[in-house]
Amino acid sequence: MNLFNLPSLIYLTAILLGLSGCAQLSQDRDKGDGSAPVTGTHLAPTDYKRILAFSQDFPKLSLEAQRKELTRLNQTAAYNAQSKLMLALAYGLPNSQLRDAVKAQSLLDEIATDKRMDEDSLILAAIMRDYISELSKSAQKARDEQKRADTAQQKLDELQKKLDDLKNIEKTMVDRDQGVKK
Repeated sequence: MNLFNLPSLIYLTAILLGLSGCAQLSQDRDKGDGSAPVTGTHLAPTDYKRILAFSQDFPKLSLEAQRKELTRLNQTAAYNAQSKLMLALAYGLPNSQLRDAVKAQSLLDEIATDKRMDEDSLILAAIMRDYISELSKSAQKARDEQKRADTAQQKLDELQKKLDDLKNIEKTMVDRDQGVKK
């Protein structure tokens, strides 16, 4: 049972929507004052609507369809930053059947150091990296707590067995004493 599926996806989607809105405001501002887009970036601006749609649609795919999409993204990630971002998202979504937080973190670290990325994409990558890191920490804490609970339950079971054994010994002694008195 994954406790982080729906709430985590909602938070991530809300963050992505917020960043998408920020990107739109930035574009509107640039149009209004006649300034040129950010220079020094060699990549096309990220299509955040496509990324949001991907984050909603990918978890709904069958395992085989997710694998095919992952293969497609892997092939384009080397030269397409948006594909790399989507690949990280595919690995990082809590309800992805191919979830791999280590791969997601690695991809997001690569994106964070890519000087060709636009500022909004770098911010999104940092948010996703922090989100996946915290989700991994929470999952580890849950696993640790479950181990402690299992250990405590095992000790309780052992104590219950000892108590039952003592009750059986006591009953045997009482039955033997009553047999002698007759």
